[in-house]
Amino acid sequence: MGFSCLMCGECCHHMGIVHEIKEQKSPYEFIVRNRYTGELSEVRVDDDKRDLFCDNRTARILPEACPFFRLDITSGAGCCTVHLTWPAICHDFGCWKFLITDRVGTVSGRVFPPRMLISDDPGLKSFWEMHITPIRDNDNRIWDSKMITALTGAGYRVMQ
Repeated sequence: MGFSCLMCGECCHHMGIVHEIKEQKSPYEFIVRNRYTGELSEVRVDDDKRDLFCDNRTARILPEACPFFRLDITSGAGCCTVHLTWPAICHDFGCWKFLITDRVGTVSGRVFPPRMLISDDPGLKSFWEMHITPIRDNDNRIWDSKMITALTGAGYRVMQ
């Protein structure tokens, strides 16, 4: 089954941690650095998204969001304003692989490929560091199984 984007923008909500603007070449052209790999990418705001790009409300709502991500206030949809020239990591990125909820069903975190937790829940983040990070299995299916077993044993629910 192929990936179908719902335009929720969750994939971009924390990409400001990854993408750093190194240089602004013009009002709509930038050099972006991947903080993890050091890779530099030249991006340009899509012509049809310039007005949306100039609306900075998204940064106040989602301070860790990619600097080029915007919420369309009218529709609520997430939008990449540099979609035509986005960095390579964005081409390779899919949506979360696992959704983690607490005992009452509140979303506590998401696991993105390959094995990255995004969560605002300090308890889950602590549990992850103590019990999941040490899992060093190279086989993703075995790692997934061990991760799910550990989290469900601690009272979380893990959904794919």
